[in-house]
Amino acid sequence: MVGAAIEIDVPHRQVPGRRYDPGPDPASALVVEDKWLRVRNFRAAILQALSEIVAAAGLDHPNEFMPMHFSRRVSPREVVSFDKHYPTLRPGELLDGTDDPRLRVAWKMASAESFRPV
Repeated sequence: MVGAAIEIDVPHRQVPGRRYDPGPDPASALVVEDKWLRVRNFRAAILQALSEIVAAAGLDHPNEFMPMHFSRRVSPREVVSFDKHYPTLRPGELLDGTDDPRLRVAWKMASAESFRPV
């Protein structure tokens, strides 16, 4: 039956930072004493990966990344760098009006009062 709940008997096992709890509240399984360590390790791994990416690009700091360092596949056979795909705007260009039709249309649909397109 589509959408039917499937119950599986999960044997008890220790997972770092969590206690097995089949109850309806998943947050009750969280072990706060262990969470800080997992968060610290995750953050350290992210920073290490970022430093490797920065070094692989031949840069000294992440703020040196420019649109030319990134690419986007626009079709199965075509890859376009971000500096070609997304034009650089001068300061205040969206507020003053832009000549780029892609940005002009999107900006007209934006509203400070709602996330719904206008």
